[in-house]
Amino acid sequence: MKTLIAVTLGFLASGTALAQGAKIVSFKGAVSRTGPCGDPQKPLGINSMLGNSCQLTSKDPNSNVQIECRNGATLQLLSGGFNAIILRDGDPDCVLELPLGSAMATSSGQQEKPGSATIKTGALAAVVTGTSVVVTVPASGAANATAFVLEGEAEVTRAGVMSKLAAGTMTYAKSTAIVNTPSDRVRWVANDLAIASTTGAGVQVSPAQQAALSNHFFAVYTEPKNAAARTKLTQSLDAVHAPENSFRRYQSTQAFKLNQATVHVGPGPTPQQLAVTPGAMVAHPLPRTFDNPTFNGRRVDICLRWGVDCGKPAADAFCRANSYSASVDYSIAQDIGGQTPTVVMGENKVCSEASCDGFSAIRCQ
Repeated sequence: MKTLIAVTLGFLASGTALAQGAKIVSFKGAVSRTGPCGDPQKPLGINSMLGNSCQLTSKDPNSNVQIECRNGATLQLLSGGFNAIILRDGDPDCVLELPLGSAMATSSGQQEKPGSATIKTGALAAVVTGTSVVVTVPASGAANATAFVLEGEAEVTRAGVMSKLAAGTMTYAKSTAIVNTPSDRVRWVANDLAIASTTGAGVQVSPAQQAALSNHFFAVYTEPKNAAARTKLTQSLDAVHAPENSFRRYQSTQAFKLNQATVHVGPGPTPQQLAVTPGAMVAHPLPRTFDNPTFNGRRVDICLRWGVDCGKPAADAFCRANSYSASVDYSIAQDIGGQTPTVVMGENKVCSEASCDGFSAIRCQ
């Protein structure tokens, strides 16, 4: 974007709200549908639009469906079979009823305020805002449902009583007990997310790449505040050309926030004031030049925030998001926003005007 514009330009937020309902962004397996679930004349799959009361069922143990709601939240129907009903498609809330199976809700949001996501089972309900939770209803019924939080907090309601559940903990519909989440549960979710992130990516992903991606998801949800782990995950998603959607933007935004929190760039004879938790950042042995650098799948805008902190502050932020300390050089591509919208990293806003400027290259060290 230009830094000397007197009038603030309008913008399209990353992940602009869908016009017709929720949308399938990743799809695998044999899944049946009832109600307003895509075009009845076409097979259910990626880009199918889902309205309120859409019911998706599967007995395929390998089925896996990722849904992006209108408010930017993401619902992930996990492997093992499921019966799920969309109660609200994200206008304004994203709400899933889960009579059977497992689902993950991630509240990513599309502008400054994260869109909420809820999973209801009848005996237990979990709500997240800016965080992630997994709910499971076994074949024995909703009375035996469980919920565990992958990061942040979730509001869990049982028998009309709401309590907050923290990352790394699990609770039950029939008990108020809170225990540590077993690592095999996190590993299972990580495997499913690796599959969802490479389904429909348009590239052939090797078993080794998928296994590496699963390991990165596992590392992130084992240590949600580890900036290096989140950065490695976003780099791995880039490497396999994972589809651009709300869930991927959520991961990139979290990486940026974590790196902002661990690295402060300020004035003084030593411009890089590092306050890094051990293991929070990974040093790169050699400087690297990023040509046409991108963030959240879009070209990086030259301003870190809308119309301010332009040039080196934005370049530094990009380098930190990729686990480098700072930028040492950069070049600018002027007036590219009309054809190639840019993303303002500090606010996750998109500049799509013709006058928006982006980086043509950033060199990090």
